[in-house]
Amino acid sequence: MEVFKHILGVAYEKVCAFITIDDSDDVRSALTEIRTYCMLNDKPVEVISGSKDIETCISKYKPDICFVVCWYTIFSSSILSSVPRGFIGVHNSRLPAYRGHSPLIWQMINGERKAGYSIFSLTQGMDEGDIWHQG
Repeated sequence: MEVFKHILGVAYEKVCAFITIDDSDDVRSALTEIRTYCMLNDKPVEVISGSKDIETCISKYKPDICFVVCWYTIFSSSILSSVPRGFIGVHNSRLPAYRGHSPLIWQMINGERKAGYSIFSLTQGMDEGDIWHQG
């Protein structure tokens, strides 16, 4: 959510929509917060259930670039190639360390004193794209 808020703060007119999954059955769900924030900022929110829905949203909004945060599936090559400037992801580790699912959990299990993050280009591989920034 904080990433989306930051992007809206620096490029409000360029943001066409917020796409998320329906995780309302999960106690950690931010769906209500996302919907409220989008409504207050006059941005549509699309609640999807799978890859086919992503294709539909991309066809509908025709974005130049997509930012992906907390997404747990790999996009197909057709989805990746349908966005001219590509997909930029945020991963909760300093890649390539802790590539894959649950990076924060694995960092805690392994006794890491600090956790990091990476901003990177999405590819068909698991967290394998070019790294833009790490912190």
